[in-house]
Amino acid sequence: MFSVPAHIGSYDGEIVLWNSSTENAHYVLHPDYQWLLKSKPDTEPQKLLGAGRSHSTHPTADQATLGACSFERDAECNHAVMTLCFLEARENIAATGGANLVSCGGSGYVRFWDTVKKQLLAEFLAHSGVGSIIMSTDKTNRYLATGDLDGWLKIWNIEEYCLNSSKSKLTRAPALIRSFRPHEDWISSLEMCELGGRWLVLSASADCSICVTDVCGAPVRVFGQVEILLLYYSNIYLTFTMNLA
Repeated sequence: MFSVPAHIGSYDGEIVLWNSSTENAHYVLHPDYQWLLKSKPDTEPQKLLGAGRSHSTHPTADQATLGACSFERDAECNHAVMTLCFLEARENIAATGGANLVSCGGSGYVRFWDTVKKQLLAEFLAHSGVGSIIMSTDKTNRYLATGDLDGWLKIWNIEEYCLNSSKSKLTRAPALIRSFRPHEDWISSLEMCELGGRWLVLSASADCSICVTDVCGAPVRVFGQVEILLLYYSNIYLTFTMNLA
């Protein structure tokens, strides 16, 4: 059975996989390169990460290219990792190959990784021109929901996406099920759950509203601060008019 390692993502796009038993960083993944971190058990993580960058085993770019990955380039490409999701339902991924980790963030990109082979298998532009995004997946790893800073929500079918390893990176997006705008401001949180055989997407936004929507249907319910404010001001108006009378 697939065991999920500890993992963190950074502003510059690096994803660090940790061995939860030894508490040592094991591998660094990045859209432009990968590093194998070799260390002794007592090596401090900070020193380990610094040493790892000088010992690449499977780099996807030469040293000159890596040198060009400056702060300015990262700021332009905006590789920042906002959300990481392990596809735990893909239990046979170690034997068959394919993606078992999804990341998203800067520039609206979603990336699928094979942590067994330490390889970026696919990346696609989920949301264009809106900056960073967040995402969530259901426990069966059939659906992927992504949300952006403009309040747009997209639901993708990833059931058959990146199930096998490949030498070339896939840039084709998975099947898009729905694209709609349930919020007026940026989506700050996304979750998926099952209720009565239906998969629901729960989204919270900076517009002080929460939307519960069916994966394949219309929004089930939208509620939040907007309704409270309307009720509050309605009560004030009612009280004011009664006092005048």
